[in-house]
Amino acid sequence: MFPTHGWPFDLGANVTLSSADIWQYNENYDLNRGVEDFAIYTSPTANINDATNFVGTFSLTISPPNSGEPVQRFPISVSNVRLVKLAIIDDFNNTVNLIDPDYDGLSEVRFEGHPCPLLLQHSELQEAQCRCLLNTARQMGLGLCYRAQT
Repeated sequence: MFPTHGWPFDLGANVTLSSADIWQYNENYDLNRGVEDFAIYTSPTANINDATNFVGTFSLTISPPNSGEPVQRFPISVSNVRLVKLAIIDDFNNTVNLIDPDYDGLSEVRFEGHPCPLLLQHSELQEAQCRCLLNTARQMGLGLCYRAQT
């Protein structure tokens, strides 16, 4: 069951997100427990109370019973994200906000993106250390910015 304030996903580090990939609830006995409409909010911190950056509202399709439900992909573009809050707006029972709500679910949620670039100040490291870090970051496919202090 989703908390009324939303379901938090702590990504462990700040990233730039490119999509939310969601697999719908998929049980042959009660497909109406799937999420129909939801909103995404983000935060640059791990605190769910800071998740006030509204990304958008989205709709999922209902899943056929035991169908091996394919992923439903939602392209998004948001930077500096540590925490994602997924807030259910409605389910297929239309009972999310009633006095006696039912249980809602999803099978899987995945966010795609890449780490935010790191920024190094010249005064923090020696020139040789900066070059070594830049080369290592490039080899690992990470973004790393170097700014000489003037």
